[in-house]
Amino acid sequence: MTIVVLAAVMLASSLALGALAVVLLPLPLGRVRAAGTGILEFAGLWMVCLAANVALGAGVVVSLRHVAGVFISVYVLNDLVLVVLSALQAAGFWAWITASRT
Repeated sequence: MTIVVLAAVMLASSLALGALAVVLLPLPLGRVRAAGTGILEFAGLWMVCLAANVALGAGVVVSLRHVAGVFISVYVLNDLVLVVLSALQAAGFWAWITASRT
């Protein structure tokens, strides 16, 4: 039930923001499809960055276990900070990619 409420809130806020963008800013409605494509590109890049960071982190944890002989749990990678930093990493790469297209 929580996911339905969150999805409804996101849909309502996106529609309100879209209406404000059309009224207050000179944004054409014809570019909504391109914006949706950009969101999907960013989300995909975000997932790639997150998976790479988790895989690299797991490799570092396992390597440190063998090299240092100290037990480090893989659960240190189970943190929201990693998700946020992966989003920032993906945003930087996505901005670089879109800037190089023009």
